Amino acid sequence: MCCWAHGVPVVYLAEIGQGVSKMDGMVVQTDDRPVIVLSKSTDLWAWQLFVLAHEVAHVALGHVEPDEILVDEELGKESYAMEDPDLDERAADAFAIELLNGRPDASYRVSEEMVNAPTLAKAAFDHGISRQIDPGHIVLNFAHRSGEWATGVAAAKLLQAENPPAASVINEAMWREFDLGAFSDDNLEFLRRATGTIAS
Repeated sequence: MCCWAHGVPVVYLAEIGQGVSKMDGMVVQTDDRPVIVLSKSTDLWAWQLFVLAHEVAHVALGHVEPDEILVDEELGKESYAMEDPDLDERAADAFAIELLNGRPDASYRVSEEMVNAPTLAKAAFDHGISRQIDPGHIVLNFAHRSGEWATGVAAAKLLQAENPPAASVINEAMWREFDLGAFSDDNLEFLRRATGTIAS
């Protein structure tokens, strides 16, 4: 994973803890490095990709001070639309859109008034492959711009097909990067429970 290769750990937490509100993502800035935590309740790679890009943006734009935690409780329709009143959140959304598309303010539409999920998935796949853009991001971007969320999410599921849930992929990378010998048995058990995974 690119973030790990650049010294930025990424973890998916299935459980936050009793009495703690569920969030989509956060950045924990330690003395020497940022750590990105994803926790959005979805198996879709495309949604996790956008949350990850948004959190990377906070790091790249210097929004998080040392020993600070920045929590994004929900990156919903308003945030994705860059309509959040918080200027840092709007900047992170704009950065994420440009990072995922290679251009600012990317927006996807279809020529037909009515489009179904298979047609949208096929068009997004063809467009995405030719331009090196994640097709899942394209369909969710379309869903946001058009309000056709049911169609966009259905298309994202078709594109993901039988691939494993996003959380599994994120945490498989985490376990590969960890030096398991550096953790106590109790800490390893906590990590397994919190991430909903079993160390490989």
